[in-house]
Amino acid sequence: MEPIQLQAIRKILEDELRPAMGCTEPIAVAYTAALARELLGVFPQQLTVRCSGNIIKNVKGATVPNSGGKKGIDTAAILGAVSGQSDLELEVLSVIGPTCKKNKKTARSSTKKNPTLSRIPAPWHSSIWTSTAFWSTLRQSPSPI
Repeated sequence: MEPIQLQAIRKILEDELRPAMGCTEPIAVAYTAALARELLGVFPQQLTVRCSGNIIKNVKGATVPNSGGKKGIDTAAILGAVSGQSDLELEVLSVIGPTCKKNKKTARSSTKKNPTLSRIPAPWHSSIWTSTAFWSTLRQSPSPI
């Protein structure tokens, strides 16, 4: 390969790649939940997660970072909402520590979770509906790929 081609490829990779903590699908769900919580302004009373089949399949098989070895859409969404730091993007779960894990247990028992298959034809899609007594928001995640 010519040096100019290598430079062009390197530039594309630098522009397009972002660090992600763990498998990108659970992180995309967590990131979407953190964005939704941020827009809502408070911790949600309900999370309704709608994902493409590809996201559902990959989240079921991947351990969610900082979850104590747990897998699943509900774990990713709750930890993302507990984090609430969407500015960390695909590293949103890097701030989850022991205090956050206690909050997660409380959140898990008090938050309704409804993961469902999205009917949107995009192969990599997740959206989260959140609600409290007064507000409801919808946030769609950017593609993790």
